[in-house]
Amino acid sequence: MHRHAFIAIVGAFAPTAPIAQTAVECFDHLPPVTIGIGQPLELDRFRIEVPFGGRSAAIRAAPIVDDIASGMVLGMPHGEPSSTVVLTFASPWQRVDIDVVLPPTIATPSPETVVLTYAEGDEHASALGLRHSATGLRQHIALGTPQGRPIRQITVLLRDGAYLDNVGMR
Repeated sequence: MHRHAFIAIVGAFAPTAPIAQTAVECFDHLPPVTIGIGQPLELDRFRIEVPFGGRSAAIRAAPIVDDIASGMVLGMPHGEPSSTVVLTFASPWQRVDIDVVLPPTIATPSPETVVLTYAEGDEHASALGLRHSATGLRQHIALGTPQGRPIRQITVLLRDGAYLDNVGMR
């Protein structure tokens, strides 16, 4: 009888699969700052940088009042038509969720914000284009790679006032 009790106790404390790690990085705690080429911004879980040949980015106050009451966001400096940002993660993630806000536009043709995902090993895994509209849009995007390889980096081309509000990692 003691042997069965011992087996039951050992089974209860045997190692199990690790609990999925998750993290969210919002920009609300950051002061306004411009991010230029060669001037990366280091956060806890990823680095924000502008690639060579790209346009500056900025941490700035959200220009659009929305239902989520965004504070600070990652977008383009005031008055700039576009910005390119690269998010390089300190460790790879299976899935990355981003909130992209596309302000209203009446431009013809309407601009497109583009999100590129890179798997571990810097292999291009996917591309996603988001078309701006007259009504504006807040889009929550869940990014993963086709073969389930971890995501190491995301490149985003923001246009005409678009910005990132939150980045979630799993």
